[in-house]
Amino acid sequence: MPKVSVIIPVYGVEKYLPTCLDSVLAQTFTDWEAICVNDGSPDDCGKILEKYAQKDQRIKVITQKNQGLSMARNNGLKQAKGEYILFLDSDDFIYPQLLEICVSLAEKEKAQVVSFTFTKCSGETLNAATTYKLDTLKYVVTNEPLYFQTKRNKHKISVNTWSKLYRKDLIKDLSFIPGIKMEDYPHTYAVLVKHPKTAILDIPLCHYTPNPKSISAEQLDIKTIQDYQTGLDFVIDAYKTASKKEKSFVLH
Repeated sequence: MPKVSVIIPVYGVEKYLPTCLDSVLAQTFTDWEAICVNDGSPDDCGKILEKYAQKDQRIKVITQKNQGLSMARNNGLKQAKGEYILFLDSDDFIYPQLLEICVSLAEKEKAQVVSFTFTKCSGETLNAATTYKLDTLKYVVTNEPLYFQTKRNKHKISVNTWSKLYRKDLIKDLSFIPGIKMEDYPHTYAVLVKHPKTAILDIPLCHYTPNPKSISAEQLDIKTIQDYQTGLDFVIDAYKTASKKEKSFVLH
């Protein structure tokens, strides 16, 4: 069984997909599988995925009718065999040491979540980056990761799903809400309410690519507002038995 399952939803990203997959193949940690979920992509993503799957047997392809990002992740998670899960968006790419660093830290600290930061880039090429020595990395470990979202903290947790490595047993029964935009934040809050032991790194290990066609780049409309409310209702339900302090932090 692979140590890590990298779950990659794929839709309309033929421009970015090779760079994304190349960054997974370039990992210094090699015990992984990449589960690429072709969510009915209308462009040449299917052909690109087929090419990469033939190149490396660790790359696995699931093809489905278009169901949206949430269901692509949910279906990928159902097929994941790894002890750890990394969600990677197909228009982003990762730094070569990401898996090496995060798995090492998770094992050392027995952490259920390892959180890291990210940079923005063009998405066209893999940038040269610093080589990190694992024994010199600075990080914090906490059982209350919820409170590390404030700007006051140097070690800060983002609500982005793709900026963390998770133990699969922590999230295997936690689904993304189907059919909504901004699906990351309710999922992240549902994870944090579990008080997972979390190691928080203040180094960028993922390269986020601003994509004008991505969900996050769409303009505000009625559907987006409704989706936000759906996510908020989900969070409120997840925190119904949480402490007053936690409820107050989340809702304010």
